Amino acid sequence: MPRPSLRVFSLVSIFVFGAACSSTPNLAPKGPTTNLSGRWTLERHTSDNVRDRLLAKFDREDRRWRKVEDKIVEVTPTPAEGPPRPVEPNDNRPPPEGVSNIQWMQRQRQREAEYFISLVAPASNIEIQQGARELRFSSDKGQGSRSFIPGRRATLFIAVGGFDVNSGWMENSYLIQSSGTGDNEMDVTELYTLLDDGRLEERLTVRVPGIGKESFRFFYRRAP
Repeated sequence: MPRPSLRVFSLVSIFVFGAACSSTPNLAPKGPTTNLSGRWTLERHTSDNVRDRLLAKFDREDRRWRKVEDKIVEVTPTPAEGPPRPVEPNDNRPPPEGVSNIQWMQRQRQREAEYFISLVAPASNIEIQQGARELRFSSDKGQGSRSFIPGRRATLFIAVGGFDVNSGWMENSYLIQSSGTGDNEMDVTELYTLLDDGRLEERLTVRVPGIGKESFRFFYRRAP
């Protein structure tokens, strides 16, 4: 299983803005008349269920790893005792070292899966402050706030590595593209759109090596 990645939001992050540069062809530095400002509350009943979707992915990946590990246990002898002895369900004796290591790895994968799910899950509340030249996003996920200057690149440093971040307006939506750098192979795309019914839609696409690309839709209504 690949190491857990961040949704770019769940730890306090550090942005370093680069020099002003031309925006990508699909991103505009100047915003439309649309104003995303406000305090927004998640509509859970209309939003995608991140936990159910990703648990199925991680369970499939874990079953694949277990098949590989079972073969390793079957063919790898210990120096003194030969192949590891199968552990009976009612056997109270400590399992062989090889089995213990595998069980530890399985627990690690489970913890990483839970960690990743918690990072991808949407915030319950988002606050957006949209100024003339800058947008600031804050949420209740404990990441502090993130500031973006449309059309200007930024570098993001978090626990799992670095990201190159591009953001800007794409028609009436604000797009944030975060591409992993160096050993960090994760990509994250966020697209925020103000819908005709007054709700805020967030489309989140995450690509994680070993798991693949997943897309989610979250809907927010204005907080009272």
